[in-house]
Amino acid sequence: MDFLDLIHDQDLNVCCLALSALNSAARTKPHLIRDHLLTLLLSLYVEMKVNPDLISTVQMGPWTHKVIGSLNVHKTTSKTLYTLLDICITQLDLLIFLSHLLAAISDPSDKIKVIGRMLLMWLSASLTTSIALSQHLGELTPPLELTMRHH
Repeated sequence: MDFLDLIHDQDLNVCCLALSALNSAARTKPHLIRDHLLTLLLSLYVEMKVNPDLISTVQMGPWTHKVIGSLNVHKTTSKTLYTLLDICITQLDLLIFLSHLLAAISDPSDKIKVIGRMLLMWLSASLTTSIALSQHLGELTPPLELTMRHH
């Protein structure tokens, strides 16, 4: 578990590699992380949030483009959450998970929204989670509807 404290490292590459190691451990040796699941989930939820300090604006000819410096961390975090959903769904607090998922699908960045939608699709495909998901459709519908109207 000490190794996985690197999830909070300031160097985004180190953070991303630690998340990849966690994902690999969850896939191949889930018994190693089950006792630490709550702590790990709290760390993953922190990494799901976009740090505004890591967003830069790049000029590309007449257009400006926002670049999220921590996008690889978000992608790896979502893959890890996806893995945890697959192997430890009964141990997750879905209400907390859904609140973080709502933040992802409401994010201004389309790339973060896609990550959130992938997790949402997985949740909706599972019978045990689709019931919990259906209870929160009122919260999830507006950001999805807004996306559909703008694209």
